[in-house]
Amino acid sequence: MAGKKKSGGARANKAKEEPKPSRPVSVVIEVKGPKEAKKAARAAKVDKVAKAAKAAKAAKVDKAAKKASKASKAAKASKAGKAPKVTALQKNRAALLSLRDIASPQIPIDRLIGEGRVLLKASRKDRKALLKVGLDPAVLEGLDGRIETLAEAQARYQAETRKTRGREELEKEREAYMLRADMLADARWAFRNEAGLLDALARIQEGEGLDDLVQDLRDLAALFHAQRHLFAAVDAEALAERAQDVAISLGDLVATRREETTDEKDLRDRAASWLKDAMSDIRAAGQYALRKDPARLALYASVDVRRKNGRSKQTRSRSKAAPAKAGPAAPSGPSKPQNT
Repeated sequence: MAGKKKSGGARANKAKEEPKPSRPVSVVIEVKGPKEAKKAARAAKVDKVAKAAKAAKAAKVDKAAKKASKASKAAKASKAGKAPKVTALQKNRAALLSLRDIASPQIPIDRLIGEGRVLLKASRKDRKALLKVGLDPAVLEGLDGRIETLAEAQARYQAETRKTRGREELEKEREAYMLRADMLADARWAFRNEAGLLDALARIQEGEGLDDLVQDLRDLAALFHAQRHLFAAVDAEALAERAQDVAISLGDLVATRREETTDEKDLRDRAASWLKDAMSDIRAAGQYALRKDPARLALYASVDVRRKNGRSKQTRSRSKAAPAKAGPAAPSGPSKPQNT
């Protein structure tokens, strides 16, 4: 009996241990037709556009909030007594308008500003030596402000000029530059054995700007007419006549335009004269105080003057190398102002 009971219990345990077969799980896969797929894609696109619009709106609101915050800070600063930043030109406008002796700049404005910054750096290093020989401290300390004043005045003048320069003037300017280049090349060839005429040609090439361009064409016209017998490759008389016509046309167009920008140009020229006066005083003091220090002394000479001296030396060397022939030399005119 006991054995039978044990056998029955074992069968029961075995039955419990055997896993029951699992029921099959049915998986339903929804297959969309072409219409449903198209509809779903359209819905996804609409949702994407809505999200983009929402993000753009949020960005716009954020930008407006930042702008309002900035305006609020500015208003608070104003209430607190903090005045808006005053530019160098605004600060020194009264000083510029009080000037009496105004001269058109003799070198391009960007070059004058560049030379001023070189001089500023040098004078700061040599401050003690410059003050020791009697340079006014106010001139030394005000150099930076004069440089910035001219830079701002020039930027305003150029902005006004760009707005008013017409197509006709720009085309005439291009024609004038091309004509001058051709005439200079023709003259160098025709005067290759004439030292005096090459010197005159070198003087014509000095300077930059529209005023200089107009004057160059007038000078070339006179030179071609006077020395027409030396030109074998081109019609010198025809070129002289054309140069004179282009110079007159361009000069009239520039003068008409400048009538509309007189105030900005006058302020620019005043700022240039103001800076040049200070630079002249500092250079004079530096040339005396540092006369025994050649390395430092070189920083107190005009870069433009050194460049012209270098060209003059090259011209003299070329003249010595070329056999001189008798012939009338073209008159040398005074140096020309550089304007735009």
